[in-house]
Amino acid sequence: MKTVKILQNLIAIDSQNPPGNEIKVVEYLQDFFEKNTKGKCIIQSFENNRSNLLVYFGVRPRYLFNVHLDTVSVGDKNKWLYDPFSGKIQNGKLYGRGACDNKGSLAAIAGAILKNKPENCLFLFSADEEQTGKGIKVFIESDFHKNIEEALVAEPTDREILVAHMGITGLKVSFIGKSVHSSRPEEGENSIYLANHFLNIFQEYYVNILQKEQNEFLGNGVSSIGYIQGGKDTSVLNTVPDYCEVKIDFRYIPEYNADQILWGVQNLVNTDEVLKDKVRVEQIYKFPSFQAGVDNHSMIEIIKKVDSQITLTGARYYTEAADLQEAGINTIVFGAGSIVQAHQVDEYVEVKELEYVEKVYTEIFKRLR
Repeated sequence: MKTVKILQNLIAIDSQNPPGNEIKVVEYLQDFFEKNTKGKCIIQSFENNRSNLLVYFGVRPRYLFNVHLDTVSVGDKNKWLYDPFSGKIQNGKLYGRGACDNKGSLAAIAGAILKNKPENCLFLFSADEEQTGKGIKVFIESDFHKNIEEALVAEPTDREILVAHMGITGLKVSFIGKSVHSSRPEEGENSIYLANHFLNIFQEYYVNILQKEQNEFLGNGVSSIGYIQGGKDTSVLNTVPDYCEVKIDFRYIPEYNADQILWGVQNLVNTDEVLKDKVRVEQIYKFPSFQAGVDNHSMIEIIKKVDSQITLTGARYYTEAADLQEAGINTIVFGAGSIVQAHQVDEYVEVKELEYVEKVYTEIFKRLR
């Protein structure tokens, strides 16, 4: 079966997350590998209709290949030029939800396995990557990764090898004032003014502290004030508001970690005379950063032998490489398509890119022994 047809079959299976329903993709892949290869299949179920699929070759696999099964939502189907589950090919582009992120790379892996049966390899087809990463967590909590030395996460990298990406953390900063009638503001404490003061000093802290370090592949970290809310409601303006909150998203480089950022912001408000004892800082989510050991990852050298023009790069978005690296597995990211097409209406992958990545995967399987 050609890789293009495999991809069209995968796109036809709805695995939008939520709800995921990845079991349908798992069943397709299990049937595919059992009929066409000597790989052994194991299903890791963690919720109703939600599962990882493990396929392994050899007795004690040393190399891991990871690709996720779920996609983001289609959204409004009426905005799509082609049916998002059709796998329509037009002008060398194959359209559909997941064509780029991430069923294109999944199909390329399957096609490469058919061409060159891998040895000593474990394939993790993971669920729930697009939401909370339950699938990769279930895998890491198991014993299947204990002998793994190196990993490749398949995500769209546009003919580059991704060797680093930023971590992500979010903070909620709550400002506690004192509510009084707006005609006597001097007797209260306006929580919105406290938030305004914080935003002013935060900018200086962010530039002088959080952007002090630079990463070879990522440059500086970045942050964004994504939400602010204060006051009772828009119709009640005659009361000094006693509560305001700000939410901040941080994309941090591997030279920092999420807890350092939390502690830094807590210290910022605790040492400020205006804000001290009037602010709560909470961490609302965190995902680790990732940086590969580029000098001792054998797959980098194999890929460079296939394509001498390929370069190493970093990214600001998150992948499951961070979870694997944190578990002690030296990991890189390489796959079909461009991240620019991911999560978009009329998502597509170019057929030539699918074929290029399949060729690279085939060569990796041939050389990993």
